[in-house]
Order: sequence, then C-alpha cells, then structure tokens
Amino acid sequence: MQRKYIYILVILITIILNVSDYYYQENLKKEGNPDQIANEFNNYNEAAILYPLTIVNIQNDNNAQVYTYKLKIDEVRGAYRYTKNGEENYMLFAANGEASITLKSNESVTIYDLPDGANYVITQQLNNKYKTYINSIEMNVIEGVVTAENNITFNNIAIEFTPTNPQEKPNESEEENKTPEENKPNETEQEENKKPSKNPYTNDFVIAYLIILIVSLASLVIYTKIKIKKFE
Repeated sequence: MQRKYIYILVILITIILNVSDYYYQENLKKEGNPDQIANEFNNYNEAAILYPLTIVNIQNDNNAQVYTYKLKIDEVRGAYRYTKNGEENYMLFAANGEASITLKSNESVTIYDLPDGANYVITQQLNNKYKTYINSIEMNVIEGVVTAENNITFNNIAIEFTPTNPQEKPNESEEENKTPEENKPNETEQEENKKPSKNPYTNDFVIAYLIILIVSLASLVIYTKIKIKKFE
C-alpha cells in the first residue's frame, strides 16, 4: 500500500518538471536567448556616450563648514559611481533623477557614467556666513547639459563683519586720518574747561569741615571738664 503512494508521488513530480521545462523553453523562444539579451545590453552601453561631472567646493578661509548639494539630472536613476576624497562609492538617484550629497570646505566630488546631453540642475544650500559665486556671479543654482567638460566650481566667500553698534568708538586709523584742526578742541569746550568746578567737595570745603570738627570736639572736652568740677 505504501509503495503505491510512492509511485503516484514520483509520477506527479515527473509531470510537474516536464510541464515547467516546456513553458521555460517556450518563453525562451518568445524573449530570445539570455546570452543574446546580455550581449545586446552590453553593446548598448558601449554605444552610449557617457561623461563624468565634477563639483568643486571652494572656501576662502579655514573654518570647518559643511555644504549640502541637491542634484537633478534627467535620464538618470538608480546607483551611479562617484569618487570623493579618493574614495569610491555609489550615489542613489531617485526615479525623477534627484539626489543629494554633502561636501566639506575645499572638497570635490566626481560622478561617472552620466548620459551625454542630459539636462542637470545643481543647487547648493545657502549658508548665512558665506556668499556663493559661480563663474564670478553671486548665485547658488546652476543649470546645464552634460558634455565632455563638466567641471563646476562653487566659490564660497566669507561675509565680513559689519559693526552695528552706533556708539562704537572709531578705530585708531580714523583718528590718525583727522587733520590737526579737527583734533583741536573747539572754543566752547575750552570755555567749559576754564570754568571753576561746581563740585562742592573742594579743598576749601574740606578744610572748613575739619576746623568745625576740631572746634566741636574741643568744646565737648571743655564742657565735660566743667561738669566734672561742679560735681566735685
């Protein structure tokens, strides 16, 4: 009884394998040979014209800054090889061709195998401590087309400090640049300097105060002695 079930199971497995092989061969006839498909794909890649694109991030001081770049490249999606600081990695582009990467001060990145003629938009996130220039023009967004020469430089210049306190004293250079006449005090200042001081605590006042104090003490001593004699 057990052998009967085993024979039935073997027959079913054989039928399933034959049917699967039949459908596999039919699909190969419709879609073509796998080796042929792979060769056609490789020939397409060899025929396509691909170029690299380099982004250079320059900064005019040594402060540690991190810049975020957003990219949008037409006809690009999936993982693309890139190099940064001599290290190779892969950048993942979304289905709409968007990706992002961060660069530190004076770093650069090169993305490889981009299709010739693809439109791109590169945006650097603004930094309130620096002004960004591309081709000597102040801007942080550039649009272009992938060609044989794609070297884009973002030049970041530090914004100089401007004093906002109106009571801030002028620097020494401004004082030195004044003419002798400007450095002289005006007549009103001279007249005010000649006037006697209105401060009540002058030397004469202090002397008078000391004399009064001494006289008061002497009177107190004399009065005390007279009082003592009366009691005696």
